[in-house]
This record gives sequence, structure tokens and C-alpha cells, in this order.
Amino acid sequence: MAELRGAKATRYLKAGGLGPPAKAPPRAKRAREAAGGAVRRRRSCGGLGAPFSRLLSAASLALGLQCCRAEQAPKPFAPLPPARGDIVVVERAAAEFFEARVLSVAGESLKVQTTAEGDPLTVALNDAYPLKGASHRFTAGNFAICRSAPAHWEACRVVSPGDGSTDVELNAGERRSLAPGDLLAPGPVTVLDLERHFELYDARQRFANTALAAGHPHRPAGWTPAPHEPVLARRGHDWYLAHAAQLLADGGESVVLEGAGKAEGVPGSYVVPAPPFEHTFARGDFALVHPTTPGLPWERVSVEGIGPDGAVIVGASGERRRIEPRNLVPLQSGH
Repeated sequence: MAELRGAKATRYLKAGGLGPPAKAPPRAKRAREAAGGAVRRRRSCGGLGAPFSRLLSAASLALGLQCCRAEQAPKPFAPLPPARGDIVVVERAAAEFFEARVLSVAGESLKVQTTAEGDPLTVALNDAYPLKGASHRFTAGNFAICRSAPAHWEACRVVSPGDGSTDVELNAGERRSLAPGDLLAPGPVTVLDLERHFELYDARQRFANTALAAGHPHRPAGWTPAPHEPVLARRGHDWYLAHAAQLLADGGESVVLEGAGKAEGVPGSYVVPAPPFEHTFARGDFALVHPTTPGLPWERVSVEGIGPDGAVIVGASGERRRIEPRNLVPLQSGH
């Protein structure tokens, strides 16, 4: 896979061929070859003319003319490579894309500039998808490169194809109906990137749903936070570090979330002590852990193991780390 990644394997992977095709000849040469082929076909069909047609039956003549017409049917040319001035979509990294204008073409590389007028950069020809002439009939479940906003392209997968519009699922799970010109068909290596991208996304979603079903922290009976005591406060399904301000008359709490300068009232059950906690965790339990970036919600993690050197936890990203169990906030279903 590492060999495939650099230059997208070889150019023939994107074309879907069984062997690397020769470079497309210049347009003028292709035109001369096409014209010569047409002359040869006319000559071969002409062999069915005057001397022989008198000897052939009407049925044989009709069959011969049908053969000539089939021979003269144009064969589709392979897509032309991008030219100067064309707009392309470039896969900068696995399942990450940007739109750019071609400044020059040199062999198997392109010099491009982003449509946002960024600095020019050189990219592999096999990493670029031309917008001009792009057309493809998708089926449900296909992966694609989708334009979700002007000059913005991202990974997507087809939910329901249609002639006028196609329903897709975007990078972050959003459903959108897009016009045919807003979808590009990826090459074989890009398909592998998109497949891996959505496998990871689906795994994160399953983890998030399971972790959310594990419940919320439980407020200890009889506990009342002291003024300015560090606490965790709930907002929606998430929990944030805060400090207590005062007890409200309705039994709720006034708290100030980390990074906020204004107090807000929340129900009493939405406020729990901040770690450390004295709790015995078992493998498979879920808990909250302090985020790496202050001000963000506390992360839901799964406990994979407990040992003398701490607890092994894993989050939605799949990253494993060790932490002191007392710094975890236990979750309980039904809360």
C-alpha cells in the first residue's frame, strides 16, 4: 500500500487498465490518425461496391453495409489530461481534497494554484481530478468526491442516486442532495482512501453511541459544592469543567464554565464533583476524562484494563493511553 500511495500506484490504476497505457498523443496527431482510419474504412467498405455488389444478393449486401457501419462507429478516447487553465480537484492526503487551477503541466506532475489564490505548488498528475467533462453514473454505496460548498470538496458516499440530484452522506455524517456536477468519481487508490475514512468514521460513531448509552456522572447524595469549588457541569449530553457560584432557590446551581466569564443556572443533578474520584473500575466501564484542550467537553472513554501502573483507556479516535484511575469520572446508566 505504501508503494501505491506516493504516485497513486501508477497512472493506469486511475484509468482502470491492466497495464500502463502510453501517453496520449498530441491532439493534431490523433486527428490525423482518426482521419487516416476513416479513409481506410471507406476503402474497405468500398470493396462491397460496383464489381461485387452485382454478384451479391440483397441480403448479403445489407449484411456487408451493416458491418461497415459498425466498423465506422467512433470509439471513445481516453480522458485527456488536464491542461493549463483547467480546474482540478487534488487529493492532498488520504481522503482530503482541495480545488485548484492548473498553471502548467510537466510530465507526470502539475503546477497548480488554489482557487483561493494561495502559493503555487506541484502535485502528482494522478492525484488530480479534472472538473471539465467529468461524468459518472453512481449507485447506492459508491464512494465519491463531493463539492459541499463553492471550491470545497470532501469525502462522501452515495445514499440514493438520481438523474436530477443525488443524496449523499458527507464527511461528518451530514446528508445532502447534490447536483450531478458536484460529484466526482474517484480512482481505485482514492476509493481505498475513502473506504478507510468511512470505516473509521463508522467506528467512531458506534463508540460514541455506546459511550452515550453508558449514562452520565452521578451526583453524590448530600453533596453541595462550596463557592468556587471545581465541578463538572452538564450542557446537553456533554460535561464541562466549571466552578460553583451559588446554590439557587429552586435547588439548581449557578456555575461558571471554564473559559466563560458569566454564570449560568443548571439543575442540581447537572453538577457533580470534579476528580479525584475514589472508584473501582472494571474492564469495559465507561468514564469521562479531562480534554487535552481546555474549554472542550470532557471526553468519553472506555476502560480497557486496570493495572499497577494505571488504567488503559481508549477514546473514539482509537488512541490508547494510561491514566491514574482517580482522575476518571465514572458513568452510570439511568443518570
